[in-house]
Amino acid sequence: MIIRGNRSFIDGNKIYDTAIVGVLGNDFTAKDLTFRNNVGPIKHPEVMLRVEANLVLFYKCRCDWYQNTLYVKNKRQFYRDSEVYGTIDFICGDVTTLVPN
Repeated sequence: MIIRGNRSFIDGNKIYDTAIVGVLGNDFTAKDLTFRNNVGPIKHPEVMLRVEANLVLFYKCRCDWYQNTLYVKNKRQFYRDSEVYGTIDFICGDVTTLVPN
């Protein structure tokens, strides 16, 4: 399944609010999902996925965007057999995040 959106900073949103998906609930698990922001690099920066929850697991997921792809805001997160693509600050934030492969 692909989750898409098109929020951008240039369109008047705060960078925090450009996330296509925001995870706020603890013990969240996502499996076999693709997260993609479709606005294009002209309207950067945008956040594709923002995670602010504790004990979060992404399993076999794909995060695909240009800048600030994955914003790991706080708590503990684990990305197993997942792919994160981007060009500039594609993983940003200051939190304990484990991406083993």
